[in-house]
Amino acid sequence: MAAVLALLLREEVTAAEVFGWLRTDKTKPSRRINPTPVSVERLQSKPKICFTSIPLSQPLSSTCCVGAASEAFGAGLEGFAAVSSPSSLQEEREMLKIERSKLLQQSMVFESVPPTKCQYGRSSSTSSDSIAVCADISKVSYRSQLDILAQLYSACISENLVPNIFLELFFILQLLTSRGGASTDDLEDKVEYSTEVKDVERQYFRSVHNCTYFAVRVLETQFTIISYLDKGTIRLLGENDRLGTFSASLRERLTHANEVSAAQVSLALPSVIQSVPFEPETDNRSNFTSDRAFQSFKKQRDVFYELLREWEDKHANPGWEFERALGLRIRNMMVNLSTACNHNHFARLFQKQLIRMCKGAAGALAGSEHPDQDVLDMFGTDNLTKLKRLQERFVVPQSTGGPCPPPSFSGCQLFFRDFLLCAGSHQLNQHLSDTLCQQILELDGIAILSHGSSEHEVDVDEQAEKEHFASVLMTARLLAKFLGFLAFLPYRTDERPTKDMQEAALSLRNKSPPVLDVYRLLRKSTENQRIIFTVPWVVEFLSMVDHVAPFLDYYHSVFTLLLHLY
Repeated sequence: MAAVLALLLREEVTAAEVFGWLRTDKTKPSRRINPTPVSVERLQSKPKICFTSIPLSQPLSSTCCVGAASEAFGAGLEGFAAVSSPSSLQEEREMLKIERSKLLQQSMVFESVPPTKCQYGRSSSTSSDSIAVCADISKVSYRSQLDILAQLYSACISENLVPNIFLELFFILQLLTSRGGASTDDLEDKVEYSTEVKDVERQYFRSVHNCTYFAVRVLETQFTIISYLDKGTIRLLGENDRLGTFSASLRERLTHANEVSAAQVSLALPSVIQSVPFEPETDNRSNFTSDRAFQSFKKQRDVFYELLREWEDKHANPGWEFERALGLRIRNMMVNLSTACNHNHFARLFQKQLIRMCKGAAGALAGSEHPDQDVLDMFGTDNLTKLKRLQERFVVPQSTGGPCPPPSFSGCQLFFRDFLLCAGSHQLNQHLSDTLCQQILELDGIAILSHGSSEHEVDVDEQAEKEHFASVLMTARLLAKFLGFLAFLPYRTDERPTKDMQEAALSLRNKSPPVLDVYRLLRKSTENQRIIFTVPWVVEFLSMVDHVAPFLDYYHSVFTLLLHLY
């Protein structure tokens, strides 16, 4: 989300660069094909007999005496000759030019559309023929009405009456950075200032000036939320020329917030594979049924890490496919696990390796804040800020899927997801689900905050408590995400079921207990005042639901409880 907001605030980035839209002034010109004239002499040089046995060399008038079919065919020939004439082709060219000019004029009209699930563009791109309009506070119309609308809109955000705050911030930044052509103001003068238009029907956001004014007023009201954004987004927002022109006080507040803010965007760098160490309590010979099972598990452990290292080395290569490269070996591995009954041991190894790799991606960057000495000698200490921005452009993914992207797996999580899909083992999925549930329940019961006996000890342990809380929460969210993936995997389909299919599925699935009683855990967290920890991992679990699960009685009550908590 921070990457989307930052791209909207950059002056040099256009809507086509952010969202991949095609600009109307950069379309590839169509190839012009010169028509080949058809002369009468060429037709008469070689008489041809068509399927109706009428020579084309005969005069068109002679075909009228042949009959009804010949009359129709002759009329068609006359129409063909008329269309093929150079004068008719010239007229068609003129008509195409007129239609093309109309389409260009329609593309110049400024349209500010709120972001939806399918469209996230800021506005329609302006043609090169139009002149961009600079937002001017003196040209703002209907200020009192815009102030009221800004207060109502801000009240909805403050009272949690919107489903997603970031989606609303995205819309406000759309208005702040919107672009309009010169034709917009001309239309404004003719339509917007008409006194006969009612207040309800009046289009208050017709001009760039009004859009910018409304956006700045909302940002002033929601400054508390903006101050929690990362430093880069706050800096870009404060450097926006329109914001400084419309509200100098807001720019000063943003500058101060940027100086005192410590929030940063974590760069998701791939982590180095670190194998799970040997633990005598769970991995020694006494935990296996036989020597054969113990030796078999050691071999399958080596195969697992071999697959993992191969994925890390080759998954970014063009044309590399997980199923084609590793699928057969994974399924053979599952057969050996079933023979030795080692699914429980492998599920524990799978979970620990998942936590070490996927939760350690953010921690891998923590030690890379200081560049090497060779880099310092090359660029100098004065250019470290520019070097860091350059690193972010190379590392931070720019394709975010909009302000509210659907739940997905990224980075090292893709290996573990694809591994489970290729394995297709119900036994492994069940053992892994049991292991994940047990670990989540243990994490949910951990005492996060522990106050010292004195004020000095509380200050010393505050930072350690924050780091401990973040680590435990990240682990719980990761495990809950994969638990939800396994729980709803048998019911996941690409297409929505029909109404009859949904009713039949509901009657069956309502009788089955959930894999984890998240409703009871939410109730318990409310009583113990721990919703700040429980709600995030429950949301991760519910993000993996299939099309039918939200309509089940149990999960309907869970969503209702989350709505009341919100």
